[in-house]
Amino acid sequence: MKAIILTSVFILFCVTGFSQNLRALEDKYGFRGAKLEMPISSFRNLELKRSIDVLDEKTYRVTDADLFMGDYKLKEIEYTFYRGKLMTICITVSNYVDQQGVLKVLEAAYGTSIFEKGDTYEGRYSWKGKKVSMYYFLNDHLSHEGNIYITSEIIFAQRLEDIKMIKIQEEQKILDAAKKL
Repeated sequence: MKAIILTSVFILFCVTGFSQNLRALEDKYGFRGAKLEMPISSFRNLELKRSIDVLDEKTYRVTDADLFMGDYKLKEIEYTFYRGKLMTICITVSNYVDQQGVLKVLEAAYGTSIFEKGDTYEGRYSWKGKKVSMYYFLNDHLSHEGNIYITSEIIFAQRLEDIKMIKIQEEQKILDAAKKL
């Protein structure tokens, strides 16, 4: 009985000691004033970087962004909109010292991340809630930058379903064309 109680206390300590504050991430549901799912019409000072027309997906650089997270410098902030709603916020960090500092800020705000070693980056740190996920890819081996992605799971799931439908439609077009040969 004593062993069961000690094991339970140990497990409780581990869970609380290394837990993530996903409620804070879910409540924030974005970054600074930008909330995921907000319409593009809510934003100003955006510069188009790329567009995937077939998906109605557009990525913009925020031209008037505060490029600091605490004392740590950011390179740029981008917003990706899907069907006119904010789906993903991407924050790029250049300097390795700043990348490490930003990681500490994120862990102070959202708890200990889940770490995975990567092939093309030093490591991926993740926080995954029900409606929002955040991934920090630290020190990409090609660009030597870190990228934080804050994504609406709701819009991302819709995007995946739409991609499936587009693939089915394309396959049908190929079959129809093949029948006409």
